[in-house]
Amino acid sequence: MVDFSAPFEFPVNVIGCVASRLLSEPADGEVSALFESTFYLTAGEHTLCVGSHDLNFGPLNVVTTAPSRMNWSASGIRRHARVKVTESEIRIGNRFVFPMTQSSVWSPVPLNSAADPECVRRGLDMLQHFSVPCVPNDGLGRFLFPGYVPRVNDRVGLVAEPLIEQARTWLTTAFANRDQQQLSDTTWVEKLAGLGPGLTPSGDDFLGGVLITLHTLGETDVGRPLWHPIHHQARTAGNAISLAHLAAAAEGVGADGIHNALSAVLRGHAGEIQAAIAAITEIGHTSGWDTMAGVVTTLESWQNYKLVRPRGLEPPRLVATTTSR
Repeated sequence: MVDFSAPFEFPVNVIGCVASRLLSEPADGEVSALFESTFYLTAGEHTLCVGSHDLNFGPLNVVTTAPSRMNWSASGIRRHARVKVTESEIRIGNRFVFPMTQSSVWSPVPLNSAADPECVRRGLDMLQHFSVPCVPNDGLGRFLFPGYVPRVNDRVGLVAEPLIEQARTWLTTAFANRDQQQLSDTTWVEKLAGLGPGLTPSGDDFLGGVLITLHTLGETDVGRPLWHPIHHQARTAGNAISLAHLAAAAEGVGADGIHNALSAVLRGHAGEIQAAIAAITEIGHTSGWDTMAGVVTTLESWQNYKLVRPRGLEPPRLVATTTSR
């Protein structure tokens, strides 16, 4: 006879580099969001995403030994269930235990060399070519294609189109004029943050892609003025999960598939770009491609600036805009 009072025990295989900080800061918390194959828990200042053995690696992710078809809701996990985290385990109520004594910590592999703008251009061309049949119509993924015009019924895309163009101008100006007062105009950030439906809105994912790419390129001074408006908008929206992902992106860390794709593009490696595309598609409903739109926008702005600068051409100026209420 099955003993239903006994706890389910699923050791943790891999824990993300941001989530692992909780190991040194034990705390009580609760299950904050629940889905069929994953659930989020919040403990102290930390937000973690727990899943089965095939969950993608990421800064907030906790990859357990649970089977791939594990249905957490059907197994008894409930939203707002109490959570206790110690140095050695995550315990949810009296029925689920996730030992962490044998887990390893995942972090993205850093680049070995500085990015070359010509190589980046080739990588972007290959990414855009290979991605054509894979990018969904929903979300912002199709903005990684030059000259993309949203459909008339794509309300999110129509709102995002001028904002993404403003992002390109702001980024190119920021690379060329890092101390200019005009960089204080981050209206496009404030309007992109929270844009679109879902747990992590498309606009948030796009901004995450921008932050990750700036950090990877070593352009952290460009990304710094973006964090305050992003953080303010995410906190105002009350979306703790999206805020946690954006905070990780501000440190330069996102899903493993995003880092693999970014690395492959920076090195212009066709085979790795093709392999990365499959992984991008598996990140959320559209989150992978929304993030890549931010990655591509940032890389194109950086690459254009790098190629223009040696010729002594004047970079574009950021024009302040006003909106009526």
